[in-house]
Amino acid sequence: MILVLYVTGLVTLLSQVVLLRELTVTFYGVEFIYLVSIAFWLLWGGIGATLSRRVLLPTPGTLPALLLAFTIVLPVVIVFIRGTRPLLGIVPGSYMQLHTQVIVAALSLLPVAIISGPLFTIATRNYLDARKEKVSIARAYAIECAGGLTAGILATITLSLGIQNLQLGIICTLTTAVTGTYVSSKSPLNQKYLPIFVLLTASTLGLATYTTSLDFKMTKWNHPRLLTSQDTPYGRISVTQYFSQLTIFENDALTTDTETPEGEIPIHLSALQHPNPKHVLLLGGGTKGYLKEILKHKPIRIDYVELDKKMMDILIPLLPEDIAKSFVDPRVKITFTDPRRFLKSAQQYDLIIIGMPEPSSGSTNRFYTEEFFRLCAASLKENGVLSLSLRGGENFWTPLMMMKMQSIIGALRSVFSEVEILPGTVNVILASPTRFPATYETLITRLHERNIRGKFLNPDYIRYIYTNDRYEAAKNMSYSSAIPINRDIQPICYRFALLVWLSKFLPELNKESFIPALEKHIILWFTLILILTSVLPLFLALRRLGSVPLLIAFYSGMMSMVMETILLLYYQVKAGVLFRDVGLLLTSFMGGLTFGAWAGENLREKHHIIVLLLLNPVFLIGTHIFIYTGVEPEIITTLVLLGTGGFFSGILFALASTMTKKNGREAVFGLYGTDLLGGCVGSILCCAFLIPFLGLDTTMLYLILLSLFPLTAVTLRKEVERSRGSPM
Repeated sequence: MILVLYVTGLVTLLSQVVLLRELTVTFYGVEFIYLVSIAFWLLWGGIGATLSRRVLLPTPGTLPALLLAFTIVLPVVIVFIRGTRPLLGIVPGSYMQLHTQVIVAALSLLPVAIISGPLFTIATRNYLDARKEKVSIARAYAIECAGGLTAGILATITLSLGIQNLQLGIICTLTTAVTGTYVSSKSPLNQKYLPIFVLLTASTLGLATYTTSLDFKMTKWNHPRLLTSQDTPYGRISVTQYFSQLTIFENDALTTDTETPEGEIPIHLSALQHPNPKHVLLLGGGTKGYLKEILKHKPIRIDYVELDKKMMDILIPLLPEDIAKSFVDPRVKITFTDPRRFLKSAQQYDLIIIGMPEPSSGSTNRFYTEEFFRLCAASLKENGVLSLSLRGGENFWTPLMMMKMQSIIGALRSVFSEVEILPGTVNVILASPTRFPATYETLITRLHERNIRGKFLNPDYIRYIYTNDRYEAAKNMSYSSAIPINRDIQPICYRFALLVWLSKFLPELNKESFIPALEKHIILWFTLILILTSVLPLFLALRRLGSVPLLIAFYSGMMSMVMETILLLYYQVKAGVLFRDVGLLLTSFMGGLTFGAWAGENLREKHHIIVLLLLNPVFLIGTHIFIYTGVEPEIITTLVLLGTGGFFSGILFALASTMTKKNGREAVFGLYGTDLLGGCVGSILCCAFLIPFLGLDTTMLYLILLSLFPLTAVTLRKEVERSRGSPM
C-alpha cells in the first residue's frame, strides 16, 4: 500500500500539471481561468474524498477500480480540452463566453480530480488496515506528499528534455496502468482486473510511439494552417502560415503577425526621439521585426535580450528572410536571460525598447512596474529614451483601459521627468530624463537624414500622430490618486487586466462608476472575507468541539495555498524564471509537507503543539518583512521559505489527525476532504481578490492573522475541555 500511496501523490500532481497546461492554452493563457481551474481541482478532489466514505465501499475491488477509471479518464479529458472549440462550434481565435469558459474548466477537471480524492482516502484506509503497528493518517499523508514531490521534479525536467505535455500525460497514464497491474496481481480478489490493466499498459506503450503525430493533428483543430507546435518551459508555441503571412501564437494567443505595422511604427517613433541612438537595448520583440527596423537607424551595437531560447530556435528558421537576417547581423549580440536580471549589470544605452508581452498576467506585469522602470533608468544615458508599446482602441479607451494605462504611466512618471504618449492602434509610450523634441518636424527631419522608408511610417503619418485630437487627449489625461501605480508587491495592473478581460463578458464593468464603487467596498469585502474564513468557522467549531480537527485541516489547506501562491508570484516578479523552476519550487513545498506531516505524527506533548503553532506566525512575519522590503529572492532562499511553509502546513494537518477522536480509518475521509476544500477557498480568495486588489504585502498580513486562529482553536478547546473535566 505504500507504493499505491506514493503513486497516488505522483499521478495526482502530475495530471494536475498536464490538465492545467492544456486549459492555459485553450483559454489563451488568461490567468483568471487558470486560477479558477486550480480552485475547481481542489473542490472536486475535496468532494470526492468526503463522499467516498458513503458512495464507495472500501472493498478489495475499490482500489483497482479507481486506478482503472483514472487510467481511462485522463487521456479522454486531454482530448476533450483540445477539442473544446470545434466541439462547441466556436470560431478559432475568439473568446468563449464567460459562463462557457467556467463550465468547460469545471467539466474538464471534474473526472480526474473527483477520482484522485477517493484514490487517496481508499489507499490510506487500506494502508492503515495492512499495518500491524499503529500508524496515523499523517504518515499516509507524508507518503502521498513524497509522490507529489517526485511529480514536481518530473514536471520541471521533462519540458527541458523536450518531452511535450501530451507525452507527459501519456507517462502519467502509463504509471497508473502499471500500478493497477501490480495491485491486481497481488490479490486473488482483484484478478479480474489484471487482463484489463495488462491490455491498457500495452495500449498506452503503443500510443506513446504516435504522440508526436497525435499532438500535431490535435493542435490543427484550432490552427488549420499549422506549420509547427512545441511546448517550451514558458508556454506552447504554435506557428501558422497563410501565403507570405506568418502568425505566431503563444498559448494560442496571437503574439506576432509578420504582415502588420506592429514591428515598424513603435520602433521608428521611438528611435527618432533620440538624435543619435548608437547603443540600443532591445528587451524581447525580435520576432516582431523590432531588430530589423532598429538596424535601419545604423546603431553601433544592439543588445538583444530574449527569455525563451527554445522559442527562438523554433521560430528563426520559419521567419521571413529579412527578419531572420537581423538575428545574425554582427552589430547584434543576443543574450538569453531574464531582462530584469540583465539590467542589473547592463551598460549605458541611448535607447531601451521594451518588447515584452502585454501586462495581462502576473508573469508579464513584472516588466511594467516602478521597480522595473528604475532598473531601466539606471541603464539609460543622460539623454536616453525608454520605449514601450501597449495595445488599445484607436479611437476609444474604456474606463478600465484608461485606468490600466494610468497605473503604468504613473509608474513611469514616478521614475522619469518626461513621459509622452503617442496613441494609435498600438499606443507608443516614451519616457526620458530629458525633454523630447519640441515639434514633430524634428522627427521628420531625422527620418529623412537616416534615409528610412517604411511601409507604414512616413512623414505624413508622423504629422498625423502629433496633430490629431487623440494626441492632445492623451497628453492632457487626468490622473486620479485613487489609482495606485503599478509596483512589484502591488500588481495593480494585474487587477485591471483581470477586469478588462471580464468586461468582455460583463459590459457593466465598463461603467465609469464601477471602479470608484469597487475601491470604496474593498475594505468592507476584506472584513467580510476575514469573518467568513476565520472568525465564523472558529466560533462554530468551538460550539461543537468535535469539529475542531476539521477546522484545523481547513486552515491547513487554505493557508498552504495562500502561502504557496504569494511566494511563487513574488519569485516570478523578482527572478522571472518561475516557469523554469516551478517544479523545483513545488518540490520544496511538497518536501516540507512530507516532513511536517511525519514530524507532526509524533507530537504528543501539548506544549510542543503550542510552541509550533506560535512559531508559524513568527515565520510568516519574517516572510512579510522579506517581501515588503523588496529583497531579491535567490532560488535557495525561496526553496527554504516554501519548504518551511509546507512544513507548518504539514504540522497542522498532522495535528488535526491526532486531535480527532474518530478511528483513523473513518477520520481520513473528512480530514482530507476538508483540507482540499480549504485549499480551494484559499486559491479563490488569494488569486481572484486578495493579491489583485490588496497586493502581496497585505495578503501576507491576512495570512499572518489567519495563522493565529489554529492556535486560538487549540487553546480555547483545551480550556473548554478542562472546565468540563475531560482531557484534550
